[in-house]
Amino acid sequence: IDKHSVGGLPGNRTTPIVVAIVASHGLLMPKTSSRAITSPAGTADTMETLAPVDLDVAAMRRVVDREGACLVWGGSVSLSPADDILIRVERVLDIDTRGQLIASVLSKKIAAGSTHIVIDIPVGAEVIMGSTRMKSGTAQKMVLNMITTGAMIRQGKVYENVMVDLMLTNKKLVERAKRILMIFSEVDYDEAERLLKASGGHVKTALVMGLGDLSAQEARKHLNEHNGFVRKALLSLKE
Repeated sequence: IDKHSVGGLPGNRTTPIVVAIVASHGLLMPKTSSRAITSPAGTADTMETLAPVDLDVAAMRRVVDREGACLVWGGSVSLSPADDILIRVERVLDIDTRGQLIASVLSKKIAAGSTHIVIDIPVGAEVIMGSTRMKSGTAQKMVLNMITTGAMIRQGKVYENVMVDLMLTNKKLVERAKRILMIFSEVDYDEAERLLKASGGHVKTALVMGLGDLSAQEARKHLNEHNGFVRKALLSLKE
């Protein structure tokens, strides 16, 4: 069980309450939280006024075994080292982008092995009084973006940070596919067009052909062996 709060509202600290409620019902909740990025104090900073939060994995397990839950600073257990570095950069620059927010949430929850997650979106007061629907719509869209981003990545529809599992149903998408091939395979327009045609209009196959210097048949074979994941198919060529 896990819970994530997008944050951004000073004084909004629901996580310690939620952790306590979950534990009281007999569920396990080894909760990690962040320190402040752009708000006056993060959840881990607030919790640190009550108890230590710089626990390592072993200490975290002991607390969860005894109490059923804990609340620690995520940086102390290195669930997502790259995210910890980015957060330090964001703190100095006083920025907190939506793209990094989604990546941050997904990386830590996947690393922690969470199976059930409650996402708290505290959007604050309406910009326009009476625009509650606009506020709730923004919150819902952020949550759906997180879920769909993770789903697309886990299903192998993405390579690097680009959606590559395209259905080329119109000219716009065909041109987009060619640009993707030109960027990743570092080929010119004509070669990208050739790769796409040879692959039967299948972008992932064309990518593996271009990056692995393979025929269409060989590229399809490697993709099929790795459930359609471009990265895994390419890594297999180096083994």
